[in-house]
Amino acid sequence: MFLFILKSSACLASFILFYRLCLEKTSVHVFKRFYLLGALLLSIGIPLITFTQYIEVERSVSFLSTQNFILTDTITNEPINIDYTSTILWSIYLLGVVLFLFRFLKNLFQLNQKIRKNVKFKNKEFTNVLLNDLVHPHTFLNYIFLNKTNYENNQLPDEVLLHEETHAKQKHTIDILFIEFLQITFWFNPLLYVIKKDIKLNHEFLADHAVLKRGVNKSTYQKILLAFATPNNYIKNHSSLANSINYLLIKKRFTVMKIQTSKTVFWFRSLLLLPILCVLIYGFSQHKVVEKPVEIHETEVTEAMIQEYIEFIDKYEKTKIIDFLVYERIVAIYELMSDKQRNTVKKYPDNMIPSLAKVKYKIPIENEFNQWKNSEKFAIWINGRSVKNTELDNYKATDFKYYTSSFVHNNARSKKYPQPYQNHLYTEKGFEETYLKYGINKFRRLFDEYKKLDDINDFEKQLIKVQLEKLYKSLSNQDIKKYNIKNPATLNVFKKNINKDTIPKNIESYVQARTYVLNFIKKQDIDYPLGYLTLSETEQKYFNKLYRLMSDEYMKLSESERKSAPLQIAPPPSPKEYELIDGKFHKKKVVGTFPPPPPPLSPLPKNPSKALIELKKKYDEQQEIYGKLISSLINEKKGTTEELRKASVHVTNLYKEYSAMAEKEKDKRNKSKVEGFPPPPPPLSPLPKNPSKALLELKKKYDQEIAIYGKLIGSFISEKKGTTEELRKASVHVTNLYKEYSAMAKKEKEN
Repeated sequence: MFLFILKSSACLASFILFYRLCLEKTSVHVFKRFYLLGALLLSIGIPLITFTQYIEVERSVSFLSTQNFILTDTITNEPINIDYTSTILWSIYLLGVVLFLFRFLKNLFQLNQKIRKNVKFKNKEFTNVLLNDLVHPHTFLNYIFLNKTNYENNQLPDEVLLHEETHAKQKHTIDILFIEFLQITFWFNPLLYVIKKDIKLNHEFLADHAVLKRGVNKSTYQKILLAFATPNNYIKNHSSLANSINYLLIKKRFTVMKIQTSKTVFWFRSLLLLPILCVLIYGFSQHKVVEKPVEIHETEVTEAMIQEYIEFIDKYEKTKIIDFLVYERIVAIYELMSDKQRNTVKKYPDNMIPSLAKVKYKIPIENEFNQWKNSEKFAIWINGRSVKNTELDNYKATDFKYYTSSFVHNNARSKKYPQPYQNHLYTEKGFEETYLKYGINKFRRLFDEYKKLDDINDFEKQLIKVQLEKLYKSLSNQDIKKYNIKNPATLNVFKKNINKDTIPKNIESYVQARTYVLNFIKKQDIDYPLGYLTLSETEQKYFNKLYRLMSDEYMKLSESERKSAPLQIAPPPSPKEYELIDGKFHKKKVVGTFPPPPPPLSPLPKNPSKALIELKKKYDEQQEIYGKLISSLINEKKGTTEELRKASVHVTNLYKEYSAMAEKEKDKRNKSKVEGFPPPPPPLSPLPKNPSKALLELKKKYDQEIAIYGKLIGSFISEKKGTTEELRKASVHVTNLYKEYSAMAKKEKEN
């Protein structure tokens, strides 16, 4: 509502400004009348215009908060803070509507009483109402109100009567009633009072023009207007709903009487309105993005991903613990599974994690805030950082916008935090970063991860995309515009699943050939690639034929098409290179002085230099040549080991040159990060069967502290916040918890 009012006011202000600058002092009064009425309608209508953009998407998945949670049967009831601001504002608005409606009805009633109680007679299509009060002549609908004495003594000039008849004939009262209704609804908008004044003044222009058009002398008419504008000519004011002569506007009316606007000037100024209207429609209308589902082929995830999913479910059923990093990936894996794959696994536990962005302010009261200064009873964290209780002396209770408080059982307390209560406090900035901007920060982190996966397997990109899509839907339109969040539906991934009509012909042929290979592997039910060796000679020949067909189609693709096409399936192993030992295939040892394969390259550092990128490209080309030489020597018995040694030496030299340059660039950027960096915390051993409550609480404490330690590391590396000394302290604390847990777990296992 507030946004609509702002947009509507901005449009109305623009129309009024254009009117004052370009139209007011022109003689096109009829056009001006409809312009002002149209400006009112357009200022209300433009913000309601919606431009819809349709985006083709494949699917969306569930998204959950990135925090670790332990499921328990305990629910903490916290007081709900009710915001009365909206109620107060609506009450003030409705009170204003009632008052203005009462004023409007009162004016109508007064006009009705004048008509009923005074003498009136028909004059052509108008009705003259003769009043005993000394008032200006004024008009309401077809009623013209005149002073009875002046009328009977013929003291009212014909020009004045003609002026008022014009108001009645041209139905100017309808314009006033229209804007009065708008004022009742939008009584708080001062621009309505401004445009109401312009509309009334233009009515006077129209009436003046009609009088002068009858051949009345301009000078004589102006003297009459001045005579009726003097205060001595009336005693009581008339209704605000009626038109009358106003002394304050006489000068402007005299000026406009002298103006004659040419058609050229009128058309030129009117055309200026078109670009203004276009800008207003584009700038203040609504823009909506609608996701349009497209026909896709059923997706499947890899066997490794299914195994990862199963391991997560098994761990959850045993411990009832959800790790946010694993959980959100598991959700994405499940959404990408085919129906057949989903039937083989249990569904992940859903709707278990609340949305942090919906958390409201919870400000501590002064009494409890002072209690938290007791270091024997409370451990304190401010904005996620552990601090001494004396640090609270630097704050007031109202400085904190949110807090959490939890009780720690005796067997779960540590040497560093022996207090029975742990309180996390957040200032306004800390609350915004941790809670309000949680979704924004999460989206940006995932989007950065996605951009780094440009040359990685399609499945990994899709796992991130399905999380981005749901997260985008959870954000408000205001946050999306404020932080310039890109709609992930436009991300072009998982090309093999998009509508067939949108796939280039070459890619379509390659995907089809690739599908033949995959279908053959599924039909034979083999663990490819080594499962290929279990096939009969006839089956291997048929598979080789399908594989060559896929390779031929792949070679037809351009470089850009290869980037968007799914990866090639690994080539089948050569039966000559493997032997069956104890029921398993093992690679044969090559007899002779065979040169070693080229070593793998380390990943490119962030923001690599152009020289390093060129060197990597050269290495990849030479490595491919080296691979062909090896294949030719093994499979076709072509070439010599001497040729291989030379190629191996060349590739190895390139590898050393690349490694040295990459290490140099990496050290240059990370030198400050590497020095004095504490070691990572050790992993916990599995829980014993039927663990004690104390051991479970200790593991919970360890998981919480290791999460804090991880945030410190992320903040230190990414944002360069904190020091290595803080990391060492955190590492020591986590290590102590680890030792305490290990000792207790070992003791329970022995018992």
